[in-house]
Parts: sequence; structure tokens; C-alpha cells
Amino acid sequence: MITDQVLTYLDETPCAEQTRDSIRSFMSAVERFNLTRAEALTIVNTQPRTLVEIHLIVEECEERLTPAQTAELLDLCKVLCVNPRPRALDNGGAMDET
Repeated sequence: MITDQVLTYLDETPCAEQTRDSIRSFMSAVERFNLTRAEALTIVNTQPRTLVEIHLIVEECEERLTPAQTAELLDLCKVLCVNPRPRALDNGGAMDET
């Protein structure tokens, strides 16, 4: 039951479009940023599309990455996003996958 719920949830998230090769390529490409494993996997799973999202994921981002590095990381995230799903505002004003 829980496994089915997890699989259903993951199927509706951006990470559902990832392949092993795309994840490996991304992980190799972001090694130079010295992200923690949790940060890198969060990026893979959520596929941030804005600098604000990068700053929310990467702890102490301003201290660890230059603005150019942050922009470069965001560009890599856009490449990772194979089949982007449009985001829409839900009734509460929060971003949601549609």
C-alpha cells in the first residue's frame, strides 16, 4: 500500500522523466560545485527553475557559490529537465505541478 502511494507520488513529480544516464551525467556535472549528496538529489527530484529555488536547496548558497556558479548550476538544472511540466498557481497561491 505505502509502496503504491510512493510510486504514484513519484510518477507525478518531475523526477519521473529522469533516466539513469541523465542522473549520472547531472551528478558528474555538478561535482565541481561541492554539493552535498542530499542537495544534488533534491535538485534531481525537484528540478529547480529559478535562482530562488537553488538558494532554497543549497545550504549557505551565497557563501559557497558565486553568482556565476549559481547561474551555471541553474543552467545545468534546465538541461536535466528533459520534459518540463508547466507549473501553475494553486488556489493558495503556491506553485504546483500540473
